[in-house]
Amino acid sequence: MKSILYILYDGLTESLAQSQVLSYLKFLTTEGFQFTVISCEKQDKYHKSGEDIRKVCKEHSIDWHPLIYHKTPPILSTLFDINRMKRKAEALFQEKKFDAVHCRSYIAAFVGSHLKSKYNCKFIFDIRGFFADERVDGDIWKLENPVYNAVYNFFKKKEAIWFNEADYTVSLTYNAAKHIRKSYPAANISVIPCCVNTADFNYLEFPPNLKSNIRNSLGLSEDAFVLMYHGSIGTWYLLQEMMGFFKIVKSKIPNSKFFFLSKEEVGYIHEEAMSQGLDIEDIIVKSVPFDSVPKYLSIADASVFFIKPVFSKQASSPTKLAELLSMGIPVFTNSGVGDVDSIIEESGFGYLIKKFEESHYNQAVEKFLGSKRFDKENMHRYTVENFDSSIGADRYREIYKALLSTPKHELITG
Repeated sequence: MKSILYILYDGLTESLAQSQVLSYLKFLTTEGFQFTVISCEKQDKYHKSGEDIRKVCKEHSIDWHPLIYHKTPPILSTLFDINRMKRKAEALFQEKKFDAVHCRSYIAAFVGSHLKSKYNCKFIFDIRGFFADERVDGDIWKLENPVYNAVYNFFKKKEAIWFNEADYTVSLTYNAAKHIRKSYPAANISVIPCCVNTADFNYLEFPPNLKSNIRNSLGLSEDAFVLMYHGSIGTWYLLQEMMGFFKIVKSKIPNSKFFFLSKEEVGYIHEEAMSQGLDIEDIIVKSVPFDSVPKYLSIADASVFFIKPVFSKQASSPTKLAELLSMGIPVFTNSGVGDVDSIIEESGFGYLIKKFEESHYNQAVEKFLGSKRFDKENMHRYTVENFDSSIGADRYREIYKALLSTPKHELITG
């Protein structure tokens, strides 16, 4: 049995890690791979769900070693966490003699690169995005500040080293893979987008009577048109523009409601609505556990998400897109993010907004109102064939098998 050390700086108690890491590891343990996981956990989330995650790991023979995540002071706290992960990884390596180290994103790659250099193990660089450029594009690192400028250049140099020395690089998008190959033609790259458990996100699981009950619990009439946004808003999702889009929807569909299935502060969302002259009675905000998300998505008539279209977002694969398509919900989204353009154009299950302007919003909504009703069965089938979790797990299995049985120069990339 091949032994793999999996390192992620984001916590395993995060919802995204449960859907995009733990679900894969559970499958891969049945394929002859043994996993040890090091993660950095936010204390509140660890105290809330740490025991549940530990039970899942134990049930699937995953050896989990959680560390506490530190946020402050900036930079120094991250260096402190890297050092702790490195020490923990070395101690575990002495005991288990891992065949490979799989690093999810850049912070974990500091540890993976070190282990490869010291123990000559295989190193998988699972980038998840262009980390340093995301910090700049998100106005987190302001390059006019000499400290952040130095940090950015340091990460870009490290990025070049990791792309060159990694035995395998995993990209979320074909757009990002194309960019990487231009600068690092020798890199072994596989594209694995964010996938979804289509058995959980299946519109057939939610009959009309259940959807009626959910609408009633939210104070929604049966004929209300529900525009859905689900997930956090944070740095990348454009609340102002999405609210402007809803304003157009409301003008054309008077019984519309904008439902935010999100942990964001209600006041923050209401404030933006009021600033655009919208009635907060038309805005619903609710937070639910991850396993309840499909149930609430089932009441949506359409969905919207706008993401800041900057260079670093070429590497982004919005999980919510696969979740929405799997639920048979048509999507309004903007162009210039990851592979979203090609997915929407290929599938025909949504509308691309080229510019954040009223004329473009109007055009998209008019197309929606003039189109035939979307076929939920076709949307779900498309998602099963392209974004089911089993597809992502199979691609990881192919990487592991190729990497742990074949010399690097013979690897097949895709």
